[in-house]
Amino acid sequence: MRDIKTMANAPGTQRRRGRPKKTESPNSPEISREAIIEFAFSMTRTESLDTLSMVKVATAMAVSPSSVHYYLSRRDALISGVINRFYREVCDSTPKASGSAREAIKAIVQANYLVMLKYPGIVRYLSSHNRFRLVQEVQEGEIDYGIRAFDLLGVAIMRAGYSGRDTAMLGHLLRMFILSSAQAEAQLQTPSFHKEFLDGILGRFKRKSYPGLHHSLRDFASLDGTDVFNTGLEILLDGFERRAERNANAAKE
Repeated sequence: MRDIKTMANAPGTQRRRGRPKKTESPNSPEISREAIIEFAFSMTRTESLDTLSMVKVATAMAVSPSSVHYYLSRRDALISGVINRFYREVCDSTPKASGSAREAIKAIVQANYLVMLKYPGIVRYLSSHNRFRLVQEVQEGEIDYGIRAFDLLGVAIMRAGYSGRDTAMLGHLLRMFILSSAQAEAQLQTPSFHKEFLDGILGRFKRKSYPGLHHSLRDFASLDGTDVFNTGLEILLDGFERRAERNANAAKE
């Protein structure tokens, strides 16, 4: 994973000479770095972040590409800016700790998942790229929300009494689980999306030859993303708690 320090002087964060007009047509939005990032971020509800270019964003905003380049001179600055905006929403949606440590972890994971479902274009990008999955290019004084989101989940796990290594392990497993679950929804891979097709194939295979198929296919075809996610989360947390108990008991022997 690429490690990028906060860069006040990084390319893409310095303004160029020749300030463009704030608006370029009666229907154009106010132009600023924040406005461009916010607009591009909204596009990820329907488009993959991987397909967004400076020109594409400028066209959608009804402004000239030079205006976008003025505020974000590199595509990396645009991509990281959008991902940082995404992680800001993740952080803003994170509930304050309440109840047991396990409930606090569950609440954070569920909130993160719900935000990911809103932005499938971000999910597709994070599923296939390592760059900017964690550390962002930010301007001086700007918060790196990728790091903050990482910290929020880490603190919740730490407060459950896990060691540094176990906090790292469980945090990584949960983040992979969130992303893969959201990707299944974004890519329409959840079985319920294909229920009609799956129900229709059962008659093509004899029960005697495929007993497992006949035993479970109709239920499989009814599985929806929310049930799968919540069940998987419980299993993951249960398993990790039992593992921690076994390790603690082994250490006492």
